[in-house]
Amino acid sequence: MSMLSKILKTGLFSLTFFLGIGVLMTSAATPAETIQLGQDITYTETVIVPSIKIGAQGVGGVTFFNGTIVNGTTGDNGVDNPVTFGDNVRIDGRVYRGATAGPDDDKSFIINDNLEVLGTIQGSDLIGASQLTIANNGSSGQVLS
Repeated sequence: MSMLSKILKTGLFSLTFFLGIGVLMTSAATPAETIQLGQDITYTETVIVPSIKIGAQGVGGVTFFNGTIVNGTTGDNGVDNPVTFGDNVRIDGRVYRGATAGPDDDKSFIINDNLEVLGTIQGSDLIGASQLTIANNGSSGQVLS
């Protein structure tokens, strides 16, 4: 009986020890709603999440992208999937393609669809401005050259 008693005591001690550690670790965890970060967190590896929400209604949020936004997936046919914005997009800066802003490189800004402008198109060197037409009679747009 002493052998069985020793096994039971050792097993009970081990079980109590590991359950105690588990309780301590669980009680030390802080819910995400109460975390208050005092400084930036820097990750040196890729973080993969199914979705992320930044900001709230009436509050907004700021997202910094230092680099390029890319959709790294492909369709069934192997063709790259485009990055998709599922809402209106406001750009506070200029939009350009290439290493530098402006026409100083060989990277034209390409629009691969119809274009509807509800404002004014103007520039110092519009080529073919006379060929541009206003297709929507309700549009108040203008072409200035």
